[in-house]
Amino acid sequence: MHIWRRVGLALAGTVILQLFTSCSGESVPGLAPKPSDIEVDTPELRALREDAGIDPCEPGTRSSPNEMPDLELACLGGGASTDLQAISGPAVINFWYAACPPCRKEMPAIQEFHDRYGEHVQVIGISIDVWPDQALKLVKKTGATYPQLADPDTSVTGSDLRIRAFPSFAFIAEDGSVTVHPGGVDSSAELVDLVESELGVALGP
Repeated sequence: MHIWRRVGLALAGTVILQLFTSCSGESVPGLAPKPSDIEVDTPELRALREDAGIDPCEPGTRSSPNEMPDLELACLGGGASTDLQAISGPAVINFWYAACPPCRKEMPAIQEFHDRYGEHVQVIGISIDVWPDQALKLVKKTGATYPQLADPDTSVTGSDLRIRAFPSFAFIAEDGSVTVHPGGVDSSAELVDLVESELGVALGP
């Protein structure tokens, strides 16, 4: 199959998913992920990642599995892959894609949270974009430097985690339990409230 046809099919699948979710709607029951041919680690993407100043991805350090799906995702723009079940809490995972307006809008607030509380609470983004260059350009535009993973085949969305809308958050507690909450925060203070409520972490003023 020609490369552009493969890319076109992958793009069509993600566009259909995004139309159903409409950034804030419900997910499609039974929508299964399909393997993707999208490359998320090329010299061009590495250059975009470096230019954006994104923090490196970490493989994960938790010795016992958390409640995240048993999946390993590539780092957006190159770097170490991350075992989702090895992410140590407390952690905030943000699911997004570049064409989603509320995803773009909330990124600066997430970055502000990361700047202030990143030493206490991990912040990780997961992009489902089939055009990783556009995802990286948006990350640079919004000033987001927290680590970014790539999920162009929507393997997480199609898992039991059941991400129903974009943007969304998954909160990983210290004990490994996971809760999912709709995204679209307007400020870092709103994210602080969510973290304190979902993770039981006192972050202070």
